[in-house]
Amino acid sequence: MHQKPKMYNQNKNRLLAAIATSSLPALQPGEEIYDLRGPATVPYPWLEMILWWAGVLFFLLVAYKLLLWLQEPVPEKVPPPPPPVDPLEEALSALDRLKVSPIWQGGHVKDICEALAAILKTFLKERFSLGIGYASTSDELLSDLKDQNVQTSIFEAMQSLMSICDGIKFARGNLGSMTMDSLYNQTRQLIIRKDWRT
Repeated sequence: MHQKPKMYNQNKNRLLAAIATSSLPALQPGEEIYDLRGPATVPYPWLEMILWWAGVLFFLLVAYKLLLWLQEPVPEKVPPPPPPVDPLEEALSALDRLKVSPIWQGGHVKDICEALAAILKTFLKERFSLGIGYASTSDELLSDLKDQNVQTSIFEAMQSLMSICDGIKFARGNLGSMTMDSLYNQTRQLIIRKDWRT
């Protein structure tokens, strides 16, 4: 019974002796230990990391923009639209061309009447939206003028001109006392009038 405490005491003494021999004795005053430092803090390179990521993002952005630019379709060269045509200028030019044409010089009254009627019908359609253009008959054009409440003086002048032209074209009529110049001037006066629509 007395052996266990004795053994316990022996083990305890051995442990204390081992601890005492393993620890170094205190330094004498004035003595120093070289090459030993305390724990040093290592700074994390935040600035370098931010700059590196900024460079990567910039490179990716440039690559993305370049890719978009390469994938853009090449725009086709669209010719500029032609300048707008003035129906009045076109009609007056057509009258001038008719006057120097071979049919005028040859005195082909039927062809001249057809040309004058065509110029007038086209002009009224394009400038004032009256009639259906060159394809309309004289009756269709006069009917539309009546429906549109065109002034009586204009309507009567148109009716007279269309009657003369239709008589020459379809009934082999002639100008009678009227000359080609007076027929031309009558057509021109109708074209330059501005009061087709009130």
